[in-house]
Amino acid sequence: MRSPVCRSPSLLRRLPSLLVVLAVLAPAVAPVRADAAPRRFVKGMALGLYSDDLGQLKRHLHEIKEVGAEWVSFVVAWHQQNVWSKGPEPRAGSTVADASVVELVKEAHRLGLKVFLFPIVDVEERKIGEWRGTLKPPSLDEWFRRYEKFILHYARLAAKNRVDLFCVGSELIAFEGMRGRWVGIIERVRRVYAGPLIYSANWDHYKPVTFWDRLDYVGLTGYYQLAEKPRAPLDTLRAAWKKVQGELMPWARTVGRPVVFTEIGYTSQVGAATHPWDYTRGDPVDLDEQYRCYRAVHEVWRNEANLGGIFWWNWFGAGGPTDTYYTPKGKPAEKVVREWFKGK
Repeated sequence: MRSPVCRSPSLLRRLPSLLVVLAVLAPAVAPVRADAAPRRFVKGMALGLYSDDLGQLKRHLHEIKEVGAEWVSFVVAWHQQNVWSKGPEPRAGSTVADASVVELVKEAHRLGLKVFLFPIVDVEERKIGEWRGTLKPPSLDEWFRRYEKFILHYARLAAKNRVDLFCVGSELIAFEGMRGRWVGIIERVRRVYAGPLIYSANWDHYKPVTFWDRLDYVGLTGYYQLAEKPRAPLDTLRAAWKKVQGELMPWARTVGRPVVFTEIGYTSQVGAATHPWDYTRGDPVDLDEQYRCYRAVHEVWRNEANLGGIFWWNWFGAGGPTDTYYTPKGKPAEKVVREWFKGK
């Protein structure tokens, strides 16, 4: 933050005491750090680390680079059995090994990609309406103790391997009002990791987050319902995103942080625009609906100067014309990614 020119002799005499006061108040202000301000739009692609097959994951990285991405988001998870569990922990066979994460970070940097490390809590057994946003641990103290261990583990890994952006949490709606706990976590992360920090809120719950002022970016997932019925035309999808844009951008200016969509994705299934958050429905393949969803995002957001960036969800998977999951690889939606990221 640039200091104003001091023109008052009386103010000069009182400057030492004023500096002491400012030093005390500084942690409560927490302005955006100079090194975190976006110099240009973040063109990102998420890559879920769902296996230790480094050969496959490195091939995905090369493909992500080839479509024009400049950033990659590595999604890593610790797990808890259900919403009532004591807290997250690594799970053999599910949590990717640290050595694999490090190797992938190095490979991404070798390719010229910036790295966003994105740790999430995965709930394995979920009843209808249950997910990481509805956690109900028997002890909040114990849950946060375990969560802090989880986040600091990856924050240290991020620091040691020069990760470019780090996420302190994602979609933990039940806890977002607990400012004191989050401020403590963020402060302890900053002691071990010097880079910029982000939190990833749910698309319908970003305003209640109580600690945006302690972070460098506002993050949110973008799984907004764009249509009431499957196979909606592009005009309908575009209008839905225009409404989101009209609500989100004015709010973001009041927060004073750049907004980054940490996830925007659509399955290549019938009805992708009506329930983009749900990949489990098993509806028939529909490459065109996925394409229209991607096209609507592109047309609404490509010239939005106040958007800090986007990470498309998610490159992992085989892709191709018979694939029904999120990856745009080998589908018409990939054309939109290439156009946007390569400036065509």
